[in-house]
Amino acid sequence: MSGRDAFTKLCANLGQDTPLMAADENALIELAVRGLSTSELRDANQYLSQLLIESNQAASLSRVWWSSPTQIHFKDDAELRLFLEKLEARTRSTRG
Repeated sequence: MSGRDAFTKLCANLGQDTPLMAADENALIELAVRGLSTSELRDANQYLSQLLIESNQAASLSRVWWSSPTQIHFKDDAELRLFLEKLEARTRSTRG
C-alpha cells in the first residue's frame, strides 16, 4: 500500500462524530489508527513524515487534509499541523 493510501485509510476513520467518541486528542488519534496493520501504519508514517517536512505552508497541509475522507475540523492551520505531528509520532511508534 502506498503511503498516501494508508493515510487515506487512516483519515477515513475520522468521521464527523469521531470526536464525540474520543475523550481527548490521544483517544482521537487511537481511533484514527484502529484497523490499520503494522505495515499500513509504517506507510502512513513515511507519508506523514514527508508531508510535514515538505509542507512549510499551512495551506498545503489543509489541502491534503481536506482531499482525504476526514470530516474532522480544526480551528486553524496551526492546530491541524500539531495534530498531524502527533499522528506522525503515533505511527512512528510502529516502526521497528
